[in-house]
Amino acid sequence: MDSDLPLWGFIAVTAPLVLSPGATTAVVLRNSISSGTRGGILTAIGANSGSIGYGLLTAFGFAAALARWPSIWLGLRWTGV
Repeated sequence: MDSDLPLWGFIAVTAPLVLSPGATTAVVLRNSISSGTRGGILTAIGANSGSIGYGLLTAFGFAAALARWPSIWLGLRWTGV
Protein backbone atom coordinates (compact mmCIF):
# COMPACT_ATOMS: atom_id res chain seq x y z
CA MET A 1 0.00 0.00 0.00
CA ASP A 2 2.85 2.41 0.76
CA SER A 3 4.31 1.90 -2.72
CA ASP A 4 1.16 3.45 -4.24
CA LEU A 5 1.55 6.65 -2.21
CA PRO A 6 4.37 8.22 -4.29
CA LEU A 7 2.41 7.56 -7.48
CA TRP A 8 -0.68 9.34 -6.17
CA GLY A 9 1.44 12.23 -4.95
CA PHE A 10 3.02 12.50 -8.38
CA ILE A 11 -0.40 12.42 -10.05
CA ALA A 12 -1.76 15.05 -7.65
CA VAL A 13 1.07 17.43 -8.50
CA THR A 14 1.34 16.83 -12.25
CA ALA A 15 -2.34 16.49 -13.23
CA PRO A 16 -3.19 20.19 -12.71
CA LEU A 17 -0.06 21.21 -14.60
CA VAL A 18 -0.84 18.94 -17.53
CA LEU A 19 -4.51 19.89 -17.67
CA SER A 20 -3.99 23.66 -17.47
CA PRO A 21 -3.55 25.48 -20.77
CA GLY A 22 -0.17 26.99 -21.47
CA ALA A 23 1.46 29.26 -23.99
CA THR A 24 1.27 26.65 -26.74
CA THR A 25 -2.48 26.36 -26.28
CA ALA A 26 -2.80 30.13 -26.54
CA VAL A 27 -0.84 30.17 -29.81
CA VAL A 28 -2.91 27.33 -31.26
CA LEU A 29 -6.13 29.12 -30.30
CA ARG A 30 -4.91 32.43 -31.73
CA ASN A 31 -3.94 30.81 -35.03
CA SER A 32 -7.21 28.88 -35.13
CA ILE A 33 -9.17 32.10 -34.72
CA SER A 34 -7.12 34.11 -37.20
CA SER A 35 -6.42 31.42 -39.82
CA GLY A 36 -9.22 28.95 -39.30
CA THR A 37 -9.08 25.24 -38.63
CA ARG A 38 -6.20 24.62 -41.02
CA GLY A 39 -4.00 27.20 -39.30
CA GLY A 40 -4.80 25.76 -35.88
CA ILE A 41 -4.07 22.22 -36.97
CA LEU A 42 -0.76 23.20 -38.59
CA THR A 43 0.24 25.09 -35.45
CA ALA A 44 -0.66 22.11 -33.26
CA ILE A 45 1.34 19.78 -35.51
CA GLY A 46 4.35 22.10 -35.29
CA ALA A 47 4.12 22.41 -31.51
CA ASN A 48 3.73 18.68 -31.04
CA SER A 49 6.61 17.95 -33.43
CA GLY A 50 8.84 20.12 -31.26
CA SER A 51 7.69 18.30 -28.13
CA ILE A 52 8.32 14.90 -29.71
CA GLY A 53 11.75 16.01 -30.91
CA TYR A 54 12.70 17.25 -27.45
CA GLY A 55 11.36 14.05 -25.90
CA LEU A 56 13.48 11.94 -28.23
CA LEU A 57 16.57 14.02 -27.54
CA THR A 58 15.93 13.67 -23.82
CA ALA A 59 15.43 9.93 -24.12
CA PHE A 60 18.81 9.60 -25.78
CA GLY A 61 20.62 11.68 -23.18
CA PHE A 62 20.98 14.99 -24.99
CA ALA A 63 19.34 16.86 -22.11
CA ALA A 64 21.88 15.34 -19.70
CA ALA A 65 24.70 16.58 -21.93
CA LEU A 66 23.18 20.07 -21.99
CA ALA A 67 22.86 20.03 -18.21
CA ARG A 68 26.50 19.01 -17.87
CA TRP A 69 27.81 21.55 -20.39
CA PRO A 70 25.60 24.67 -20.25
CA SER A 71 27.84 26.51 -22.71
CA ILE A 72 26.58 24.16 -25.46
CA TRP A 73 22.99 25.12 -24.58
CA LEU A 74 23.95 28.79 -24.76
CA GLY A 75 25.54 28.23 -28.15
CA LEU A 76 22.45 26.44 -29.45
CA ARG A 77 20.23 29.25 -28.24
CA TRP A 78 22.38 31.91 -29.90
CA THR A 79 22.49 30.06 -33.21
CA GLY A 80 18.72 29.57 -33.17
CA VAL A 81 18.76 25.79 -33.39
